[in-house]
Amino acid sequence: MNKNSVVLTRRFYFCAAHYYRVEEWSDEKNREVFGIHSNPTGHGHNFVLDVSVKGEIDPVTGMIINLTDLKRIVTPIVERFDHTFLNKDLPYFQSMQPTVENLSKLFWELIEDKLPDGVFLHRIRLKATEKVFAEYYGDGIGVFCKKYRFSAGHRLFSEKLSEEENKKVYGKCNNFYGHGHNYYLKVCYFSEIDEKTGMTIPLSELDRRVKGFLKTLSGKRLDKDIEFFKDKPATSENLLIFVKQGLSKLLGENVKKLEISETRNNFFEYLEDKDG
Repeated sequence: MNKNSVVLTRRFYFCAAHYYRVEEWSDEKNREVFGIHSNPTGHGHNFVLDVSVKGEIDPVTGMIINLTDLKRIVTPIVERFDHTFLNKDLPYFQSMQPTVENLSKLFWELIEDKLPDGVFLHRIRLKATEKVFAEYYGDGIGVFCKKYRFSAGHRLFSEKLSEEENKKVYGKCNNFYGHGHNYYLKVCYFSEIDEKTGMTIPLSELDRRVKGFLKTLSGKRLDKDIEFFKDKPATSENLLIFVKQGLSKLLGENVKKLEISETRNNFFEYLEDKDG
């Protein structure tokens, strides 16, 4: 994107049911891979679809696209999905799983060629729940994201600063006895979408590895109990680097985006390759 481009996002909603199953697999294997989502009677979500477009700002209108026009393009597409049982009502899912990864890619394909000249899709983000969503950027790579919670304490302190400087820089967070947070960690896993499962990674596998890693943090005082912070301040910026290093050992280099929120006002992101 050049320096004069901006990104605009319009949100849409639809309700639908679906299930995940590979017919040639046994019930046991389907449950192993898909968990409760393999139930053939299905389950449902209030899906949230964010359509992000980019382009040059029109010098006359001051817009990259009129929101009314974007709504006119996207709404009929979304309405095809609203109040349907995806597996049974829509032809797309006769040959692919209706996972959030496949859905986000499908919405990209359905919307992209309907945009006017000079307006381009930047990102499709589809939320199944507040904790589970997928993103797609048009490059053939699916992005699956899941939000986790852990609780930990810390004191912000730098050995490179004097006591007075520490108090000035960190304020209340420099409290000698420490303080704590309910941290929320968003993990985004980038990979090609598996043709059979429709996933970048099985949710059960991601959960097992991430939750296992978070046991090293949960209930701990970061600056006292975690060796990584013995020579650096236990800030959320440094915490992101620690989490990235730990998850890379468990999940490879597929984790390219992380977000940590330590309060309802403060969010910290680790971004790699993608600018989304």
